[in-house]
Amino acid sequence: MNVAAALEQNTNAFLVGEPTPTGPNNIAESNIITLPYSRVSASISDVYWQNSWPTDTRTMIAPQLYVPRRFDAYKANRDPVMETILAYPSPD
Repeated sequence: MNVAAALEQNTNAFLVGEPTPTGPNNIAESNIITLPYSRVSASISDVYWQNSWPTDTRTMIAPQLYVPRRFDAYKANRDPVMETILAYPSPD
């Protein structure tokens, strides 16, 4: 997520694939804790990453070129995102 936000803000990168799972401002960095009675391990995110303006309430960063995941491509050991990138016209 942080890489996508940094690329969006600092480069002219063209994002391809699926939307990010959260917006650019998000809570992340999980810490593993052990619950005291059950002794079960749990992961808790506790660091706020502000990668955009405080008023940026997007729930995702959308790619410029959406390419959904597909099971048939996975089963055939294909990468539709890379295929899309390689087929995209060069700016030359």
